[in-house]
Amino acid sequence: MCLFGFVDQVLSCVMCSFGFLSLSLYLSSLSLVTADTCSLVLKPSSLTVRYGDPASATCFSLASSPEILGWTDPQQDRPAIVGRSLTWSVDTVTSWDLSPSIQCFTLSDLGEYCAVSLSIIIYKPPDSVSLRFVSGSGLMVEGNQYQLECEIQSVAPVQNLTVKWFRGKTLLNESNVSEFSVTGNIHENVTVTDRYTITASRDDHGVQYKCEAELKLGLPESLKQQSEPLNMTVLYGPEVTCPNRIRVRDSFNCTVVGYPIPVVSWFNAHQRMENPGSLLTDVGNYTVRAQSILGNSTHVIEVVDFSDSGSVHLTCGCGVVVLLVSLLTHSL
Repeated sequence: MCLFGFVDQVLSCVMCSFGFLSLSLYLSSLSLVTADTCSLVLKPSSLTVRYGDPASATCFSLASSPEILGWTDPQQDRPAIVGRSLTWSVDTVTSWDLSPSIQCFTLSDLGEYCAVSLSIIIYKPPDSVSLRFVSGSGLMVEGNQYQLECEIQSVAPVQNLTVKWFRGKTLLNESNVSEFSVTGNIHENVTVTDRYTITASRDDHGVQYKCEAELKLGLPESLKQQSEPLNMTVLYGPEVTCPNRIRVRDSFNCTVVGYPIPVVSWFNAHQRMENPGSLLTDVGNYTVRAQSILGNSTHVIEVVDFSDSGSVHLTCGCGVVVLLVSLLTHSL
């Protein structure tokens, strides 16, 4: 039975070999209804779907009487019905360009046509997020600049991706699609590389750097995936810090810092002191020398007044050597 006169008959003709192109040509010949007066409602109005997952949405007509409802879908033929609701669904999302081609449309017996597009965001979390030095072995020398590279494999959509850089738990930088490098079709899953330059400091020694891929999709929580931490090794020093001059009965500290841990030697009158703890008994100039693969650092301490006893205590640990020298003298 014909419910809508000629529209039903013509639509039936088009549907006999239902195809997306033939239906689109037919629909384009009808009078259009503006979106404000279109009686269609989509639930949900938009979809955020992981690539490979199922997806569905239902189109409802708010018209006073049943109308012809259908979905345009370039991926497969979908029959139209006469009714108040119609569901579009796929078992597996395998196409990246569904939106805005998926539309729900309605036809009235007056030949009026209106359609509403289903907004679909298809996303894919990264296969991997990795961090490395652009060049070199990973050993850094204080004061030099180095580039780190974050690589994010097979992620989508790149327009919704933010790359974040962390030093420990401190956020250093954020970049988006206009700033990082993209390999592949930006409308599909791509590989992203982003670089960050650091100036090596002794404060970075032992610190962990990380990069993070964050997809902001309008969901309650964004999707985040971090790289494995990159442990920093910074070569620095050696440096010796001591007072320039001490008197009898004075106590003082000498601090030697550096990585790798410096080798510390003491000299008096150009003679190496094999046992500093027992040889500081005379006035004069004492030289402290710290030596590592990066070079040498020395400091001369002048000891005034006669000293008949003394001791040197050496404590080493974690790249820092602390020399505590106590000089005790008797009263003249």
